[in-house]
Amino acid sequence: MILFINDFGFLTFYHNQLTALLVVTAVYFLHKGLIENKLIYYLISGCILAINVFARIPNITLFILVAVIPYKYYLEQQKLIKSFKPILFFSIGIISGFILIVLLLWKNDHLSIMIDSLLSLVSVGIEKDSSHNAGRLVRVFKINQNQIISITARLACFLIFCFLFRKRFYNLKPIVKKILWVFPFLFLSLIFVSKNLLILYGLSYLATLSILFTKNLKAALKLITFAALLVLFILPLGSAGGVNNSGYISIWLAFPFFFEFIFIYKPRITNYISIATLKNWLLLFICSYFMVRMYKLSKEAYFDEGNRLHKTYVINSKFTKGIYTTKKRAKIINDIVAETKKYTKPNDHLLIFDNFAMLHYLTETKPYVYNPWVQIYDGYTFTQKLNQASKEIEKLPIIVQQKFDATFRFGTPDPDFLKESHNKEKVNKYYNLQRTKAFNQFIKKNEYKIVWYNDYFNIYKSLK
Repeated sequence: MILFINDFGFLTFYHNQLTALLVVTAVYFLHKGLIENKLIYYLISGCILAINVFARIPNITLFILVAVIPYKYYLEQQKLIKSFKPILFFSIGIISGFILIVLLLWKNDHLSIMIDSLLSLVSVGIEKDSSHNAGRLVRVFKINQNQIISITARLACFLIFCFLFRKRFYNLKPIVKKILWVFPFLFLSLIFVSKNLLILYGLSYLATLSILFTKNLKAALKLITFAALLVLFILPLGSAGGVNNSGYISIWLAFPFFFEFIFIYKPRITNYISIATLKNWLLLFICSYFMVRMYKLSKEAYFDEGNRLHKTYVINSKFTKGIYTTKKRAKIINDIVAETKKYTKPNDHLLIFDNFAMLHYLTETKPYVYNPWVQIYDGYTFTQKLNQASKEIEKLPIIVQQKFDATFRFGTPDPDFLKESHNKEKVNKYYNLQRTKAFNQFIKKNEYKIVWYNDYFNIYKSLK
């Protein structure tokens, strides 16, 4: 069920999947250390968590998993001071992981790139109009938690309603009872169209918290449940989209406990409904989920909406073999790739404004402002990066400027895409007035002229 959460399906190599793999592996070794009392496993767990930070920087929040160690001694009613040595080895593992990655970066001459990127993140986190401003990330986190509570409460109200009115259906004919199952099926399906992740998140919270507060359960179960709860709660913090972006990797550990919760509480649940009814509800829940998710998957690829059966056109690149898209999208991309290659060669610097980072990959060019995704910069940071590049890079770059919104979908071309307007900031949350001003000033200052254009792109070259 977790694998079917995203409308776009699966990606073969993706930092979110890598995050999920590493965090599950780290928790496995942490749990093994707690159960077998072997310090080496704490070291391995900490090392993996440190490596995970380089898969996705916000994963640094997962160091909170250290709290599982004293929780073990709390469950066993032992002195918490005994957790000092395991925590020490866990911390040494974290330090070792950082040292290992730094050595690899240094060995491959990537250390300076990583340091520059981290310094850029500091700037992005401070500036108020940045998409990854620290305050904004916290607000998104709070909003997500409220949304989870809200949608879970609505589901609970629906189930309570069904429970309270169940006696009215006892005397109905069997065929009528079967027909009535259509209504909860439709209700769940409607929720799963857009709120599937929030529902699974809410159920994960319900299950993990219930298990933690249930007496007479094995410590081994409670320890891994507590670890799953910490991951569930903290991992989305740091993502611009919060739970909507990274929530599906946060429930890999926690959601399976929903079925464990059903198993543990089955004796209590069956005091109110029959086992057959419980099985029917679970079957209804699972079937409605997969029906909706399979339909959504058939209509979406990664940021490429539309029926998958209609995606039969290719991008003319050796890097996109086996990837298909629509005729319109393929033509837009193939045109700009072909034209950009006329003005650049591999390893040249290229400035793409402001959200078409894939073009770097397809043309084998390097980002002029040190990050291929210009849209992540606020106006101040973008200006700083332009000034830094002007000092450090001798040759002015070719510039590719898009004239349409490509954040999630390929939008309609806009000839006024570079127009400096406060109104555009109100209409399009991804438009940044200060960033646009900085770009226009850079073009004017360095005497750039359009050397090629179509409805979707302009290519600029400096006359200097």
